[in-house]
Amino acid sequence: MSDYVLWAVLCLAIAFILFFIEIFIPSGGLLGILSFSALVGGIALLFKVDTTVGLIGAIAALLAIPFLFAMAIKIWPNTPLFKYILLKTPSTPPPPAAGDAPDPVSVGDRGRTLTALRPVGTCLINHQRLECLADGRIIEAGMDIEVVGVDGMQIKVQPV
Repeated sequence: MSDYVLWAVLCLAIAFILFFIEIFIPSGGLLGILSFSALVGGIALLFKVDTTVGLIGAIAALLAIPFLFAMAIKIWPNTPLFKYILLKTPSTPPPPAAGDAPDPVSVGDRGRTLTALRPVGTCLINHQRLECLADGRIIEAGMDIEVVGVDGMQIKVQPV
C-alpha cells in the first residue's frame, strides 16, 4: 500500500470530523471550508493512487454529502447552540395537565392581551392562548381585558 492511500484516508477522516464539528461549534463556515478542502485533498490523493480508486472515492463522496447534510439537519436542532440561538417565546403560565380539559371561556372572565387587537389578536384567558376580537376599538398588547361576549369560537373582549 502506498503512502498516498494512508494520507487520503486521513484527509477523508479529517473532512468527516470537521464537518460534524461545524454543527456544534459556530465558526462562520471556516470549519466547513476546511472540511471541504480536506475532502478535495483526500480525493486528489486517491487519484494519485489510481484513476479508478479516485473515481470511486469521488462518487462515494458525492453520494455521501446529501446524507451527511440530512443527518446534520436532523442533529442540529438538538444541540445546545441551536437551543441558545432559538428565539424564546414570552413566559406564560404552565398549560393545564394532560388529563385536564381546558376551562371554558365565559362572559366576565378576565385576562391579558399578548398581541395588539386590531381588531383581532391573541389573549391569555384562563391560562389559554386564544384568538379574541376587540369590541369597538384597538387594544394594545399587555393590557388587561374582560370577556364581554362568546359566540361559538368568537370571543369578544374590551379593556378593563
